Amino acid sequence: YITGTVRIDAPVEMIIPQTPIETDIESEEIDQEDIDKITDHVVEARLIYNVTNHLPVGATVSLLFSADSATLYTNPQLVIDDISVDAAPVVASIVVDTLSTGEQSIILDSADIQILKNAKLYIGQEMFLHSSNGQPVKLTKDDFITVVGRIEVEYRFDGEF
Repeated sequence: YITGTVRIDAPVEMIIPQTPIETDIESEEIDQEDIDKITDHVVEARLIYNVTNHLPVGATVSLLFSADSATLYTNPQLVIDDISVDAAPVVASIVVDTLSTGEQSIILDSADIQILKNAKLYIGQEMFLHSSNGQPVKLTKDDFITVVGRIEVEYRFDGEF
């Protein structure tokens, strides 16, 4: 699974310009037994994701994948970008509910899916908070953006591993 969260720990009212945020790096162990037979026989692969926003501004998210945590943000092996979520509903400058993209999918090609050949895969997110267009917005400790996703692979199985 891919997860990422941005959490605000202090109440503040501010005008937000477009703001980039790099999240903490996560890692996943990928079982390498028979991985070539899976990645070399891909029929279809997709990233299934949901972004939940409880911020008064929208955001655009890029997911970055690499075998090297040191270069994840400077030279990732795979980037899935332009995942967007609108601002959460606001009443009197305060977020009153969450907004979700719902379950969405992005098709990955056979070159993209080769990322699974890394025994350890590092995952990060670059989030770009959208501008508040010169209007002050309130951020509280209860505000957040969460990204949850998984990669699904359909592959041709010829009866032998």
